[in-house]
Amino acid sequence: HIKILRPKYKLSKEQFLFYCTVIRKNKWKYSFGRQANKTINDLMIPDLNEIPGWVNKYTYPKNINSNAEKNINVNLESENWKYFYISDLFKVSASNDLLVKDYEEGQIPYVSSTAYNNGVVKFADEKASNKAGVLTVNRGGSVGETFYQDKDYLATPVDVRILTPIKKINIYIGLFISTILRREKFRFNYSRKMGTGRLKELRIKLPAQNTSEPDYEFMENYIKSLPYSSSLKKY
Repeated sequence: HIKILRPKYKLSKEQFLFYCTVIRKNKWKYSFGRQANKTINDLMIPDLNEIPGWVNKYTYPKNINSNAEKNINVNLESENWKYFYISDLFKVSASNDLLVKDYEEGQIPYVSSTAYNNGVVKFADEKASNKAGVLTVNRGGSVGETFYQDKDYLATPVDVRILTPIKKINIYIGLFISTILRREKFRFNYSRKMGTGRLKELRIKLPAQNTSEPDYEFMENYIKSLPYSSSLKKY
């Protein structure tokens, strides 16, 4: 069940990762009953000359731990965790934007129901109508995928729901909660969508200071303790 692809030309680590991503993007063509063993050799991928320039310019930190916040040691097991209703923490709504096909190419991220690229499927030539600092949840498509939106954006009105926090959150807290919420997606599927009503009734378990208030400081400190967290400081 494994195919080994050995390059005919010397590739950098960045180019290897690019081709891993390109090949992975084709996985929708296959399933348990339609494996890739007979057709993988005929898969069309970009030529070396077609690799975007930014791929070759990207460099990785030599020590992934060097980016973690200093003097922060957070143990998930040591905190009190309690259940909270989504409706007690967020206002659940939908976008009033047009469908993605109705926009020309531009600079504003358009969020749809994909599981990739923070939900962004296109950059549109239109003024952003939705504010940053929220979570977007896939109602349909890749049901349950959840992302923190750090920039103003457009969104599909059909299969994305917007969670606007009642208490303002930053990117660290947003990433923590979106990860917790994503763990609940097993409860939903294409025929049982993660719609507005079900989201409002959904409970998620979070670190808590007391029975009525999540421990936002703990969430922020935990994300800051992770490798690469320093790259989020600009937010």
